[in-house]
Amino acid sequence: MANKHLLFTLLPLALCDLSTKLFREEIVNTGAEPFFDSFFKTLRASDGNIKCAFFDLENTIINGSIAKAIFAYQLREIEFAFKKEDVRPIFGFEDAFTSSIDTPYHSCVPDSFIFSNTVVNLDSIVNDIEYLYDDRRKPTHKKKIQALIAVWYRLVNARFPAIERCEFLGTSVCYRLLHGMDKIERQTLMKKALAASVGGAIDVYEHIHVNGPQQTTLKVHLKVELSPYPEALYLMRALKNINVHPFLISRLHSDYVHSATEAFELGIPLSDCDGSYYSIKDELPQEKRFFFNEGQGKVATIKKLMKTRRCVPVLGLGGSSGSVEMLQYILKYEGYAMMMYINHVDPRLLKLKETNSRRLHLQKLTRSRWERNEHNAKRVVYRKDEKFKNGDQMRQGEDLLT
Repeated sequence: MANKHLLFTLLPLALCDLSTKLFREEIVNTGAEPFFDSFFKTLRASDGNIKCAFFDLENTIINGSIAKAIFAYQLREIEFAFKKEDVRPIFGFEDAFTSSIDTPYHSCVPDSFIFSNTVVNLDSIVNDIEYLYDDRRKPTHKKKIQALIAVWYRLVNARFPAIERCEFLGTSVCYRLLHGMDKIERQTLMKKALAASVGGAIDVYEHIHVNGPQQTTLKVHLKVELSPYPEALYLMRALKNINVHPFLISRLHSDYVHSATEAFELGIPLSDCDGSYYSIKDELPQEKRFFFNEGQGKVATIKKLMKTRRCVPVLGLGGSSGSVEMLQYILKYEGYAMMMYINHVDPRLLKLKETNSRRLHLQKLTRSRWERNEHNAKRVVYRKDEKFKNGDQMRQGEDLLT
């Protein structure tokens, strides 16, 4: 009987060691090994405080734009629930609530754009969408309105001014097109869209833009392929097995965050997933009443969770410049911070790296994995049928040249 009790005492320790070992094998030759060796060593020597870790979602756990994936599916299937009279408020940003003395929304979006060396007036695109909208499912109109909406997305999805209200608008561009759907309808659409995103579909739309005597073909490619980074999944699993509580905090609307968490079976309760949220008037975001979970917003979320969960932040992973403040805050608590990047690193982090070389790591990404420093590294391929939910199944893998 004593041996049986000893077995059950040692079993959690064995699982902890195994999950950490599997994660450590997963990141071989990525350059992240010294950082995580130091992190896990520090955890073993730390006090008995409750510990938590904070993850951004896009380009941290998921390798792409969730909102774009849902928009691409919605456009492909022409799944819109709003009415014709909603077209101008939605696409033209002419909602009654956009007026503001400080920074009205229309000051965030130019009246015209340069696209394929052609001046495109936003109002003309909106007029054409409005004209065709009620007949959007007719074979003679479907491709035309799809192309118009694709061009609209391409125009307004450019970089927004670095003003919180404008950045919030940039985050909510795709969410505007869900107007008219109730919560269940939005969840159903997102579930179908994220399931379709795994295949990596490419949609191409062409719009003949007429500007006086000049005609120009405007072409928009929408390529969507989402999947989790296996390294991030194994890291979350290892953290949970050593009693570090992971949280997701994203600038996306909470509907997107919750849908992606369920669709990719991330194994984190929805109550531990925080996104941006808006006060709603007829399902359109309200300009003066919103919480933008980006920059200092992420810090506010962390402070809230630290207070309500009574935990100390020991690790943070971010995937955009909007996560810099979050990582800075975690470093102040003597935690570890990791910024994922594909091409460029925020200069603020380069400066921080000078004084936090051990506890701050900059990790380069490919489209599907953390960047590897050597060829012939063991690569574990994520498969849709592989379950990470609740951390109860090990990986499947194969040796491939990277």
